[in-house]
Amino acid sequence: MISFLLCFLCSGTALQVNSLGQLTKLEGVWSGTCSGRPGIGTVTKTFTSFYGGKFVKCETVLTIPAKGGKPANVHQDLTIFSYDVMNQTLRMRQFHNEGFVHTCELQSSGLGHWVFEGKDVENLPPGFRPRLTIDLHSDGTLNEVFSLAQPGKDFSEYVRTIVKRLQSATSHRR
Repeated sequence: MISFLLCFLCSGTALQVNSLGQLTKLEGVWSGTCSGRPGIGTVTKTFTSFYGGKFVKCETVLTIPAKGGKPANVHQDLTIFSYDVMNQTLRMRQFHNEGFVHTCELQSSGLGHWVFEGKDVENLPPGFRPRLTIDLHSDGTLNEVFSLAQPGKDFSEYVRTIVKRLQSATSHRR
C-alpha cells in the first residue's frame, strides 16, 4: 500500500489538477461590516494562496463592540480551501477561535458564487450543519453568509459580512 501511495504521489497525479479557479481572485485584504446573531460590527478578511497556489486561506476577524450590557466580542476564524482531485470538488475547512471546526464541500457554484455545506460541526452537539455562501459582485463587493442548521431543522442565517477590497494580493505581499 505504501509503495502504491509513493508511486501515486511521485507521478504528480495527486497534485496535477488545481481547480481553485475563481477563489484565487479573492486574494488580498478586505474590510467592511458584519451583522447577525453576534451583533453588528466590523470585519477584516485576508485571502492568500499558498504552497504554489494549491490552497487558498482566509483569515477573518469580526469585532463586535459592547452594547446593551453585552461585552465586546472578537471572533477569529481560519478558512482553508483546497481542491480534492479524487472527488473533483472544492473543500473548505474552517477553524474558529471558539473551538468549532467545519469541514464542508462545494454544493453549487457559478461565476463569483460558491455554496459550501458540511454534515456536522466539531464541538457542537450531533446534527448541527454549517453552510457558507460566498458572492463576489461585479461592483467589487464580497458578501458572505454563514448559516447553521440545528438538528432536524433548515438552515438559518447566523452572520453576514459585506466587505470591499482594501489591498490586492500583490500589494499585500510587499
